[in-house]
Amino acid sequence: MRNLIIAVIVIVLIAGGYYYWMRVKSGTGSPTPTPANNQITLDVTSPIDGATVSSPSITVSGKTLPGADVFVNDTELTADANGNFSTQLTLDEGDNQITVSANDNNGFSSEQDLTVTYEVPNQ
Repeated sequence: MRNLIIAVIVIVLIAGGYYYWMRVKSGTGSPTPTPANNQITLDVTSPIDGATVSSPSITVSGKTLPGADVFVNDTELTADANGNFSTQLTLDEGDNQITVSANDNNGFSSEQDLTVTYEVPNQ
């Protein structure tokens, strides 16, 4: 009887392992963790929200997922292999709204809105 129980346990373990291996191989195995609220990491490091600058040209840069599609207002770019992104924007005099968004291949996204004020220097 003991040998029969051991044989059944071995068969179940082999069948379960084979089933799991086939699921992983077909892409339906261990699921990829879902980001909270369907959002991905997006950290805009420059400029700082609320900043006042004296140059009409600024660099918008930050970090997100590697290879993510990044949009800075109407400019589209792709994050590098480390998740870094950077682009130049030309500002209008006064308050400028900057929207930075990132999207991954799974449809998850994040967005940050910034306001940067460009003041023309007195001459």
